[in-house]
Amino acid sequence: MSLYRNRSKLETARNIVLIADKHRIDDRKPLLLCDSWYMKKTFIAPLLERQIHCIGQIRKDSALFLPPVPVTGKRGRPPKYGSKLSFQRVTELFPLESANLNAWGKERIFEFYFFQAKARFLNGRLCNCVWCRFSSDAKKPTAWHLILSTDTSLCAEEIISYYAKRWSVESAFNDIKNTFGLAQAWQQTEKAFARWRSIICIAYGICSYCSLLFGERLAELVPIPWRKNHSMTPGWARKVLDRIFRCFPVRLCWDRKLQKMTVPKELLNRVLKKTA
Repeated sequence: MSLYRNRSKLETARNIVLIADKHRIDDRKPLLLCDSWYMKKTFIAPLLERQIHCIGQIRKDSALFLPPVPVTGKRGRPPKYGSKLSFQRVTELFPLESANLNAWGKERIFEFYFFQAKARFLNGRLCNCVWCRFSSDAKKPTAWHLILSTDTSLCAEEIISYYAKRWSVESAFNDIKNTFGLAQAWQQTEKAFARWRSIICIAYGICSYCSLLFGERLAELVPIPWRKNHSMTPGWARKVLDRIFRCFPVRLCWDRKLQKMTVPKELLNRVLKKTA
């Protein structure tokens, strides 16, 4: 199955997930965190067939219904949906709950309504839904958001906490685009741009890996006073590595005979000793 012929973004994203699922190394049930744009039947339905569940924010006017009340003694097909659930109807039927959850880098107070409903855009599949909001840094409540989970075994706190983890992808996109220079890419051919994009993603991956593996040691090398109690980020790790390898003679690493990049150990030790 080719990923490169003319396809929509939903089809391309769905095929990437399905290909990645073929290389699953254990039997744990995968859970996909989706942007609101991807919460559509054409993307979710094929994943559910492979037991891949999704959590994502959906439109506030999405058609959600209570499970139907069983009707006996009447002719015809039994009803597929119960009464429709608007936000106002949810506030009348379900209690308002609250919880302290770690989301977006700190403990926040969440208020939420938790309920099960059938989603029309998923052909009436029973899902767990959460209307939620939290107190912002300005101590004011945010707008209400509707989050849906196709996995009905998850509680409200788990759904909110899992969905909050999706924000790390947005920060990664911002770092790759602005901090690592993808926004300033000037290559004129598609092949050159693809190579440059791969180099940038590799650079981001190295910095991200270093921030996870050597976070405390890197923070000691280049301390940032106002981020003293914060965790190391790829952008911060980039500043540290930039200071260490700023004057590194990259051209000396090109082996003309082998036609590839090699890093002589003596050269690397000399640079590290100079910048330590």
